[in-house]
Amino acid sequence: MLTPLSLDEIRYIYNKFMVYDFPKDELKPLSSIQRMVGDGICSCFAIYDKDAVMAYAFLCEYDGYVLVDYLAVNSDMRGEGIGSRLLKLLKEKLDGKTILIECEDIGFAESSSEAETRKRRISFYNAAGFKVSSVKTVLFGVNYVILTYPGNCNTIAEGLSKVYRKMLGEESFHKHLKIYN
Repeated sequence: MLTPLSLDEIRYIYNKFMVYDFPKDELKPLSSIQRMVGDGICSCFAIYDKDAVMAYAFLCEYDGYVLVDYLAVNSDMRGEGIGSRLLKLLKEKLDGKTILIECEDIGFAESSSEAETRKRRISFYNAAGFKVSSVKTVLFGVNYVILTYPGNCNTIAEGLSKVYRKMLGEESFHKHLKIYN
């Protein structure tokens, strides 16, 4: 079951998992996430086994586009199909909306092992029905490819731009984000 998270649960997941699951240059400050939740831009969910967090997803939504801002499986539970289950639940919940996912661009990996990790991540999303689009971004200096579900690639750059304008505000949007199609 996909459980919506309270601010206290978001804080707990951020401090217990996210600071370890994501590189420092890709992790927003907790205060930014809390602000976006308060503004109604971001919603956060988890899958639990009793009281244990199995997986979580933080989503940012605007105008029918949903950016999966963060998605991770508890490191003790990876490889058990939980991530696939989480994506299936998210697709059901977001039915009719365009889901966007950023994955670090393989072409900018600094090592062969990092490139392999990025390939596996993209393959995971492909297996869940997401398609790599022609859209790429550079956000705060990190290069990403954009995946989408369903596969309508015609409006991805526009949708991503709308979501990021809401998330970042105009000044930061223009300063820190480049979208290529």
